[in-house]
Amino acid sequence: MKRDEYMDGAGLEQERSNALTSDKLVSDNDRNHWIAWWREARFGLFVHWAPYSMLGGMWNGERVDANYAEHIQLRGKIPVAEYAEAAAGMNPETFDAHEWVSLAKRSGAKYLIVTAKHHDGFAMYDSKVSDYSITRHAHFPRDPIKELAEVCEAEGIRLGIYYSHAMDWHHPDSQGNTLDYPGNIGAWDQLEEWIEDDDKRERFERYLHEKALPQVEELLIDYGPIGLMWFDCGHKISDEHAVWFYDLVRRLQPDCLINKRLRDDWFADYGNPHDNQLRFHPVQPDWESIHTLNDSWGFRYDGDHWKSPDELIEQLLRVAATNGNLVLNVGPLGNGVIDDTSRSLLETVGSFLERNGEAIYGTSGSPIGTPQWGYCTWKPDENLLYLLGEGLAAGRFLGPAWSR
Repeated sequence: MKRDEYMDGAGLEQERSNALTSDKLVSDNDRNHWIAWWREARFGLFVHWAPYSMLGGMWNGERVDANYAEHIQLRGKIPVAEYAEAAAGMNPETFDAHEWVSLAKRSGAKYLIVTAKHHDGFAMYDSKVSDYSITRHAHFPRDPIKELAEVCEAEGIRLGIYYSHAMDWHHPDSQGNTLDYPGNIGAWDQLEEWIEDDDKRERFERYLHEKALPQVEELLIDYGPIGLMWFDCGHKISDEHAVWFYDLVRRLQPDCLINKRLRDDWFADYGNPHDNQLRFHPVQPDWESIHTLNDSWGFRYDGDHWKSPDELIEQLLRVAATNGNLVLNVGPLGNGVIDDTSRSLLETVGSFLERNGEAIYGTSGSPIGTPQWGYCTWKPDENLLYLLGEGLAAGRFLGPAWSR
């Protein structure tokens, strides 16, 4: 497995957890109520944006060898002080929350997931917990997450928050940065390699209590209703650690959804396979497939290996036909501008959904399997079967084919 792709942890075998006691488990009725909007949505938009977006995969004039541009600090072996100095220059004056949410709506997305803190540890909101943020460290006078939360609520788009809880390359006690902090847990160290090491475990737990848990708390308290918390690298924390986050979310916003990468399926409202996975075998009835428009999640200057409109729409149908949600990612430039190619690709998906959305939104997986000539979706409550065939970007829609 490629090192960048190891971070998602989706392919690692994990034993079923028994960490959640019966009094903490939610009922099927409660969960069905919380997740109803998500099942109806079927399509969302992801945004990866932070100081790495300014760098665009380049450091000191040279390309950093990394599949994902947002891993530039780790893969480029950039000292924390130098990365922090670059981060201090982030000044996205052209960022416009209305433009981002408008693009999400034009793409047909029903929810928007935004990176509040990625592995680099930099908060893209006005965090009171840590000064390493866009408002305090970079002295940007606005709170991007606050602005997005307000516009999403006004426009009827559910806001999701991405938060890297297990990994923080800025904090001296977290995981991943062994360049500046040699005694830390390594970025590719597996849980069983360090969990019995008292020093590493205690320092990591200090990071969780000093920064990660308090930041998740302020995001859940200060930014209105959050549709979902999108955690990452959950394979790198223990069941006990996962319970701390799980309890926090359930206490502060009980109907906020939790993705698989908090820890594993046992803690999740829905599952996540590998990033950019074209073939899948979902193990949960509710699941979400996330894909980049090119090769990287964060913006990179040479990221010109774009997927075609047909590829994106076919993936949407492939996922919907298997009872899943598709989330496409865009990586804005450091100044907050979304490039023209990303806009065009997302608007093409939106045009398809404007014509054929009834075959996607609110549907379930095909009851008849996948035919050789295309895809099927189903609305069981209405006894409607939808058939979608080739010529997808042009919008060839062959259903509803059957009703009763």
